[in-house]
Amino acid sequence: AEYMGESVINGVMNFSCLSSFVSFSVAVWLLCGVQAHLDPHYHKLRALKAAESLTPAIISTSEPLVFKQKIDHFEWNSTTFDQYYFVNKDFWDTETGPILLFLGGQQPLDFSRVSDPEQSAVAWYANKLNAMIVGLEHRFYGNSQPVSRYTTDSLRLLSVEQALEDVDHFWGEFVRSQNLTSGTHPWIAIGASYSGALAAWARLKFPHMLVGALASSAPMEATLDFFEYDHGVTRSLQAFSGGCLVNTMSLMNQINSKIDADMTEVKRTFGCEAVQDNVDFAYIVADAISFAAQYNQLFDSSLFTYDLRDEFCVNITEAATMQTLAQYVRFVHEQLKVSCEDAGISRVVSETGEAGASSVIPSFYQSCSQLGFFQTAPQQGSLRSSAIDVDWFLGYCRKAFGSQFTKEAVSHLIQTTNDRYGGRRMKGRFTAFVNGAFDPWKSVSILRVDKSMSRTLLIVNVTTGTHCPDFHSPPDNFGDESSVLHTRLLKEFRRWLIGHEDPRGMTTWYESPLFVGGIILICLLVAMAVGITVTRMRKQERERTLPPMIPHAHRPSAMHAPELQHLHQAPLPAATMGHLNVEGYARLSSAEA
Repeated sequence: AEYMGESVINGVMNFSCLSSFVSFSVAVWLLCGVQAHLDPHYHKLRALKAAESLTPAIISTSEPLVFKQKIDHFEWNSTTFDQYYFVNKDFWDTETGPILLFLGGQQPLDFSRVSDPEQSAVAWYANKLNAMIVGLEHRFYGNSQPVSRYTTDSLRLLSVEQALEDVDHFWGEFVRSQNLTSGTHPWIAIGASYSGALAAWARLKFPHMLVGALASSAPMEATLDFFEYDHGVTRSLQAFSGGCLVNTMSLMNQINSKIDADMTEVKRTFGCEAVQDNVDFAYIVADAISFAAQYNQLFDSSLFTYDLRDEFCVNITEAATMQTLAQYVRFVHEQLKVSCEDAGISRVVSETGEAGASSVIPSFYQSCSQLGFFQTAPQQGSLRSSAIDVDWFLGYCRKAFGSQFTKEAVSHLIQTTNDRYGGRRMKGRFTAFVNGAFDPWKSVSILRVDKSMSRTLLIVNVTTGTHCPDFHSPPDNFGDESSVLHTRLLKEFRRWLIGHEDPRGMTTWYESPLFVGGIILICLLVAMAVGITVTRMRKQERERTLPPMIPHAHRPSAMHAPELQHLHQAPLPAATMGHLNVEGYARLSSAEA
């Protein structure tokens, strides 16, 4: 019994030590694996496997360059398409200068947006940071077309996931072909509106690639019923003057009340005779008004700034007539270089489907398949007709892309997007979110950081700003608030760049994998020490309860006492066995002796 007890105790101790050692080894192995995965050199090896290459030398030109991008990143042997990009190295320090990655959104990429520091905030940042600007056009927009025609099957290649993989693959090839290192030339992603969300998601998914990201007016929370947008429009008009909002609401109510009637004359006044759907016509007029509220400025090819909302409100307050409203809508369409029919939702059905002809089909497909953002009429205080609801938008989704786009299916797709990237509670780090107080999109962006989010997120709310208040103009073009805004963002960029020696871009100690790994190792060591202590205590307890062994020399033996042989030959009585213990055995032996 003593031997078996000691064997069991030794076995438990050995197993405990072995388990602790194995756990310790596995923890170290996992930690090393995490560190290797976060190391940029690990991902550079991935980039080296890519077959396509870029131009051998960096070129700074207003003409777009071409990159052979994979059509489908989730297919093993994917073919390629021509993805366009720009490079501006006018301000770049070739020794240590960073690289600003300007991500294109749901429109063609325009080099002028990143070329002049007096007109473009991106170029202003590059000038201050001695940075290179690389602009990457989004697939399915502008000249970067993976397909020749838009069909439901071909549009499946248009997704947030494919766009993010475009960024990763382009970055790897650009770094490899230009012989750059992220340690010497750190990258910062910059985007506005939808591309701002892409910049934030790229930093979230590829921390090895980007030390930070600027997400200006980024819609982070995909939403099916985006009625809050209309509240933002009315709030912006109200901020200018009460008369502006009241007169605009009165005119829109006149239009909305005629939805079910003949609207030929009203459409003719607006130059919208070709629009067949009366609801779509009401949507077009309301959308033109929201354009003034969203931007309060209009940009032509030279980035000329025009106070659109203020001008609209002045005119509509002085003369609240249908002709005044129609004149404004015509002006907006002229500036945007679109017809009234092209500005509507019904165009997605009438389009020929030729790739690159316009951005209407791909942008609407993204709304139907992943993002939503259907700008519906709220129940109270709406500029839009009550007929502009989720079912109206989804009806066009089904007409354009197939019957599978039901409300339940689209709701699931939108929720999947939020689950995948975090929505307004994104878990990323080192990202700056900038929003204007009068931007109708701000309700789906990140306006505050809760306890579950990283403290490295920077939240900037511009009290007088609208959509992308920091993006289009450098501080010298606006007032003091803009100067403070851009200076603050520039300071944040420099903070990211100072910490870029850490390849993971993690400069806060409590978020470092080394810190987390150290805590894990300490816990394992404590657990091992507790296990050994408990095992020893149990052994001591067993030793106290085991019967003391009688030395062999003092044990009665049949060889020395023949009269005791019957004790070895005959079993003890049952009554005696029931009460037998060590002390009883000793007394019995003495008595018999």
